Amino acid sequence: MRQLRRSHGTGLFAGAVPWLRSFIAGFVTYVLGHRKVCLALVRGAAGSHPAVEDIVEGTRDTLARRVEEGQRRLGMPGSPRLSIATRAWMAFAEEAVTNWPLGEPDALTELGAFLESGFISLLGTLDRPATLPR
Repeated sequence: MRQLRRSHGTGLFAGAVPWLRSFIAGFVTYVLGHRKVCLALVRGAAGSHPAVEDIVEGTRDTLARRVEEGQRRLGMPGSPRLSIATRAWMAFAEEAVTNWPLGEPDALTELGAFLESGFISLLGTLDRPATLPR
């Protein structure tokens, strides 16, 4: 969050951080509760039938709108690349949730922090990508 504040001044809107954490917690709960279905749909079955593909795309569109809302609530600037970054974060988050080592102490807390950090890092640098020195 300090990096976000430095990058964007005091642009954090009231309630944005609790909203983001609640969204991420809900996402984690949903994916863990439907892990096998999520894996089957996200990793291939979605293209096997047009009706299934419509359901999966509709779900992704809804989640993408929520991710974009989080980006807006955090005061991050808009970007023409937001749609791509939103889908990239969702793929990253799905992969992290379905493979996170849940048997470790504080696993869900660490997973939430990891996803939050990824959200801020990915969506906070859309028009200012950082690269390693050449």
